[in-house]
Amino acid sequence: MKRLYIFIIILLFLMTILFYNYFNIYNLESFSLYGNNATTTKKKEEEDQFKYFKLLPEYNKFSDETRETMKKKLKEKRPNMSNDNLENQISGWEIYATEDEAKIFNETGEWPLNNYAKNNLTKWITNNVNNDKNIKEEDKEKSIQKIYKEWVNNVFFSPVSSLLFQPMPAELFNYTGDDSVGVVKFISKTRTTSIPLPDKGRFNCGKSKNGTPGPVPYLNSIEIEEKNYPSLENSIPDFKFLQKPCNPCIDRCPFSYEGVINAPYANYWGVSSQTGKATPEEVK
Repeated sequence: MKRLYIFIIILLFLMTILFYNYFNIYNLESFSLYGNNATTTKKKEEEDQFKYFKLLPEYNKFSDETRETMKKKLKEKRPNMSNDNLENQISGWEIYATEDEAKIFNETGEWPLNNYAKNNLTKWITNNVNNDKNIKEEDKEKSIQKIYKEWVNNVFFSPVSSLLFQPMPAELFNYTGDDSVGVVKFISKTRTTSIPLPDKGRFNCGKSKNGTPGPVPYLNSIEIEEKNYPSLENSIPDFKFLQKPCNPCIDRCPFSYEGVINAPYANYWGVSSQTGKATPEEVK
């Protein structure tokens, strides 16, 4: 009997060695009773959460074929648009959308939303519908679906990244039921009204009086020149550039506000929402 025990122990020892070597040879490091599905699913969910929130190369362009198809699709959706307006619209979209996003739009007539935008938009609509006493309980689900569709086809008729820098969509995409904070608050305030300063001054973004493209920063109604951008950190409380000083009124300028970099913007700029430092995919 003793010999049998010894034999079993030796056999188990040999099997353990063979098992270990097998998994090393085939690089099956993450073996578990449940397989790798859970890990893969979690990674996929994280990617889908902020998919499309990414700063693209400055001169991003669609292929000629995609651009021509988009003109036709856009003409179907907006039949009264002139050819010049069609061209300008597509050029504006190229700043924010990848070729893959553009192809989805050409197929469906809608710009794809990531899970973050979908979930927060749904929460905002649901909250408003549930608080509307004029909508019957049995009609609420249909109302939510109808309103969602209307928003996607009208207010959100743009690449999802571009909506991060428009006040209303920015608020909805970051909807929590509480007041907005961080970059969202900065964008919402500076694009619609202004941010009050300690010396009773105001800071806002607006159209340049000197012909500078895009919105530009204004301090007490005076347009700030590029050479004076570094002074904004001293003028605006709790405002910090994440890289070199830049125009905080455009999408290519990473910054934090009130010590917060909201997750969608951290993903868009390629920085950590905790530290503000660049991730491996650095902002160019």
